[in-house]
Amino acid sequence: LLMRAAGLDAAGGCVAVLVACCLAAGVYKCSQCRMRDCPCLKRFMLATGQDNFEDCDLFIVIHECIFTANDLNMFTVVRISAGEHSASTDAYKRVFQQPMSMFIEQGTPTLLVEILDKYGRNRLAKLELEIADIFAQEDGYVEHTFNMKSTSRGFAHPRIKLSISRSDAEAEAGGIIDDIDVSEDQAGLMVKQHLQKVHEAEIAALKANDPDISAGDTTQNLTLGQLLDAACSGHLYLMGTWGARDKVWVDVRTRPEVKKSYMGVWMDKALWEKN
Repeated sequence: LLMRAAGLDAAGGCVAVLVACCLAAGVYKCSQCRMRDCPCLKRFMLATGQDNFEDCDLFIVIHECIFTANDLNMFTVVRISAGEHSASTDAYKRVFQQPMSMFIEQGTPTLLVEILDKYGRNRLAKLELEIADIFAQEDGYVEHTFNMKSTSRGFAHPRIKLSISRSDAEAEAGGIIDDIDVSEDQAGLMVKQHLQKVHEAEIAALKANDPDISAGDTTQNLTLGQLLDAACSGHLYLMGTWGARDKVWVDVRTRPEVKKSYMGVWMDKALWEKN
């Protein structure tokens, strides 16, 4: 009836319907476009200082979730979002130790961190971090504990321990760490951060034992073998059947304690101390 009223025949009506569909699709496509989708406008906003950074990747390690809940064995999921991009961890009990890479588009204002239930449906807590504040940290955040805002009853005092750094950032370790050749992927970055942390702890221990020692002497007294031995010591989770995880203590025994170096696993640190 509408086509007859407009004076169109069957062929003309089909063409009109096709044009209308194409027009509607074009309008929908344009509605999804953003200003920074245009390369020229994107470079202009960066050059004028409207945007403070280009597209980049953030390397994030979710270490642990700390909270008070009625269920002590509660499984949770951590979801991290930046603009239209998001990634989620697997469901764990508090301790995650899971790395991920998050793409940060130019102009993204905040990084949203959420704790969800084990199904990933209900949000229990949230945290918003300014991207500018993250980039302002020279070395990023290393095992930093953030206070979160609870969004669910029965889920109190939520906190999360994260390590955040730019994937293109060059670690300025210095000293004997520069002699260690590691890969440039996510695992390599985690190894560098761990070695740097252990190196600082070992240097602090040497200075505590001898306050008069100079910085150069501490570096000379700490060998590469000692650093690697210390880096391979600590708590780990031993994966078992049916998803079971046992917290154990791992350490390297070297001379002069033993004739041949080896790495051992103890059920806890107390047994390791008792040898």
